[in-house]
Amino acid sequence: MSIYSFLNNKKDTMDPDPKKRNFHSRFYHRYFEDYVEYESLDERGKLVIVRHYKGSWYIEEGDRSQRIRRRWISAGLGFLTIGFFIGAACMPVAANRLIYGAVGQVILFALLVIKLFAFNTYRSLDERITIGDYKRGFERYHICSKLIPLAFILCAFLFLLCMFIKKDAAGPVILAVAFCLAGAVTAYRQYKMLEDVAYYVVNNDAKTLDNAAVIRKRDDHIKVHHFKTDD
Repeated sequence: MSIYSFLNNKKDTMDPDPKKRNFHSRFYHRYFEDYVEYESLDERGKLVIVRHYKGSWYIEEGDRSQRIRRRWISAGLGFLTIGFFIGAACMPVAANRLIYGAVGQVILFALLVIKLFAFNTYRSLDERITIGDYKRGFERYHICSKLIPLAFILCAFLFLLCMFIKKDAAGPVILAVAFCLAGAVTAYRQYKMLEDVAYYVVNNDAKTLDNAAVIRKRDDHIKVHHFKTDD
């Protein structure tokens, strides 16, 4: 089964009668946003779906060396952030043993995992990317970098709260709070670096069949991050 069939959870073919065609899933439409698709025959005579990207291309500002350096710096800050999280989570304090004390850490862990997957997409992107690649990569990575400092601050607050409630030793709690604050500063520095990144919008002149179906055409007024139009 192809990845496209897996995403759609249906066979990769379409019935000639529009009334009998299966509707694609919402995830399918998000994954292939601004693509067009049409029916064609492969070399074995089998009916297949052919997809081409028709939407605008998005190009990250800077030359190749600048983009690579940006990713290396971002990766370094990301590993530091994870290290500070592990340091705080391993401290022998009451907040790490109580369910309500670990709420912030659960939220933070989820954000770090989402950010890790988003960075994996962001780091492997080509110079010219689709709107779907942009959303799954840079945009998701940027949003997580914005929320992670707040999650660190929540963890620090819960460490202090549990210290007063459970009469915990001050030393380990202060060290755990220091880890959280260091993680918040590191994550915020990463967020500010990404905040300054701009993308250029370039028209796509690719030719497609007139009867090709457009998959979830992007709204013209959608809010995106620092887009510039390439005249």
